[in-house]
Amino acid sequence: MKKYVVSAFVLSLFLLNSCFYIRVDYPGEWGRAPLDDFHENVPFSPGSTLSLENVNGNVEIHGWEREELEVYAEKMVQLPDRTRFYFYPKRDIGPGIVFDKFENFVKIKTKSISEEAEAGFVDYYIDLPRSVNLKDIVVRKGNIIINGVYGDAYVDLTEGDIVVDNYSGSLTASVVSGTVDASLFDLRDEDEIVITSREGDIVLSLQADAAARIEAVFPNGEIRTEFELQIPAEEKKIDARLGENGPHIALTALRGDVTIKKILND
Repeated sequence: MKKYVVSAFVLSLFLLNSCFYIRVDYPGEWGRAPLDDFHENVPFSPGSTLSLENVNGNVEIHGWEREELEVYAEKMVQLPDRTRFYFYPKRDIGPGIVFDKFENFVKIKTKSISEEAEAGFVDYYIDLPRSVNLKDIVVRKGNIIINGVYGDAYVDLTEGDIVVDNYSGSLTASVVSGTVDASLFDLRDEDEIVITSREGDIVLSLQADAAARIEAVFPNGEIRTEFELQIPAEEKKIDARLGENGPHIALTALRGDVTIKKILND
């Protein structure tokens, strides 16, 4: 009888080891710990479209000269305040990323990270051609950084900060709780810029000789500008023109300030 019991115990351990992944989280002061990663590199011509949906985690998108899309994602977990054990089916240990490519369109979607999705993060680091359409960059919680690209971008964030640097083209950026900091170059008449923050500030940087029609709404905040704009006293919105022609720029900070700055020449 003892021999049977021991054999059953050994068999159970074998099945557990072969079918499940065991993770032990030890308490620590570093906040996050890496768990797994994902890497993909595919041909991606200028003018192609990228769509990305992430649950929790940062997204960094940088332009480069290659006609390739390189995606590196790292699955992170929040370190607990005490030692904890987790058991996952082995099929669930990866970052949970669905990567689809259709000719000149790439769609990336992050799946929830098992039962502890609230504690898990997937951070993305993406390099792609400078001419690109960022159709839907949607993140629930994290920061979004876009740098060195031009085209058409739609960015939607629930909680975190959006930074758009050295960008040219149409831009729609929306955040529920967080700030938007955008530096725009080479504005065209056909561009449309719409930036919205429900709880947070908006900082918009333009070239000194930029031309645009600027509408700004800031019902619970203030506006500051380095440009000569007509700002009515005590008003919580403006509709002003900068130079002649140019695109339409709409800024809405429901519970925050609006700042319009000049980009300094190097």
